[in-house]
Amino acid sequence: MLFRSKITYTSSDESIATVDNFGVVTGHKEGKAVITAAANGITDTANVIVDNSAVTPTKPTAQIGRASCR
Repeated sequence: MLFRSKITYTSSDESIATVDNFGVVTGHKEGKAVITAAANGITDTANVIVDNSAVTPTKPTAQIGRASCR
C-alpha cells in the first residue's frame, strides 16, 4: 500500500533534468534522462526528453505509477 508512503524521486542525469521531492521535473539542457520513483520496494520510471524548442507550457499529464501516461 502506497498511501502515506514516502516516495523517492531520482534522475539518471541531473545535468539534463532534475526532480524534486514532489516529483516535479525541471529541464536544464537538451538530452534524455530517466526519472525513477520508488516507494516500499516498488519502482517505476518515466523517460524525459528535454528539447529547447519553443513550447507553450501545459498542465503535466504523466504520472509515475499510473497505468498510462499521455
